[in-house]
Amino acid sequence: PAPSRTVDLDPGQRRHLRALAHPLRPVVQAFKPKKEDFVLSQAQLAEVDRRLGEEELVKVKLRGARTADMKRAITDLQAHTGAAWVQTIGHTVVLYRAHPSEPQIQLPAPKPPAGESSGVSEDGASSAE
Repeated sequence: PAPSRTVDLDPGQRRHLRALAHPLRPVVQAFKPKKEDFVLSQAQLAEVDRRLGEEELVKVKLRGARTADMKRAITDLQAHTGAAWVQTIGHTVVLYRAHPSEPQIQLPAPKPPAGESSGVSEDGASSAE
């Protein structure tokens, strides 16, 4: 399937998703055979894509992956699924992709970047009048 555009998450949204992901179990576990490169199979990528469509937030366990392997696997997962990276803890990666028509997880509104006006003046009055 053609992946949707990857969502950029702000730190507050990432924090919210990390809290929701805490109790989750990995939906796919990939293992690195000795003396071989770590590569996710098409079946593993398809399973992660399918589970993201159902659950929006998933964990993937990449056992035996070195740092370079992890980075490549995360890039492959994002490219194949259109999911946003939430966090990596050890060999476990958390990914998020909102359902296109019926999102189950409500993300907090993104905070404006530092220096941009939030639409509220210093005296608390809204500037959208």
